Amino acid sequence: ASTPQTRVPLVRGEIELAGGEPVPFTVEFEHGRGPAECSLEWIVPDPGNATAANILERVRRDGTTLVILQQAEAWLPLLAAVPDSPVRFGGAFKVGKAWLGGIQFARAHPLFAGLPVDGALDWPYQAVVRNGDERTGLLLEGEELAAGCYHSYPMQLGTVVGTFPLGRGRVIFSTLDIAPNLGGPAGPAEVARKLFCNFLDEAAR
Repeated sequence: ASTPQTRVPLVRGEIELAGGEPVPFTVEFEHGRGPAECSLEWIVPDPGNATAANILERVRRDGTTLVILQQAEAWLPLLAAVPDSPVRFGGAFKVGKAWLGGIQFARAHPLFAGLPVDGALDWPYQAVVRNGDERTGLLLEGEELAAGCYHSYPMQLGTVVGTFPLGRGRVIFSTLDIAPNLGGPAGPAEVARKLFCNFLDEAAR
């Protein structure tokens, strides 16, 4: 019989750093038995108070393109609430399994340049399409759809990848698992890297 996994809370801390000066540190990890892992991560402090409101104002005012690769369902309510936003957000839904639920599909669009389109997101997209009930569709109006999805019961049509103008700038968003697969091995993860490059090309256009 297997024993349940125990998740240890993250240990966080802050230190003062100076450019060009090395900082020694020690990581201690102890585990009795069974599968386990330990990782050390760090983030660079933001010098500009990058709140969601500040980011959206920069898009509207400066013509910046905002690319959303994760948590699109959390960003869309904020984007729809901007006074001059062209989109209306009606919530998110789970697409469900392909054999009992729904499917995701892509149409010809610059965000999918060089990739299979005008059909279902089948095996070439296997690294970026979530399994089972974790696939998310967004109920939107006013966006330019690049990839969509449907759920058969109840019938729902949603957006998976899209773009829309916001003030002087633009927004590109996705519910596909692009970011987690950028560092993956060659093969299916190449689609994630191709999509990421397409998103950057479109953002720079």
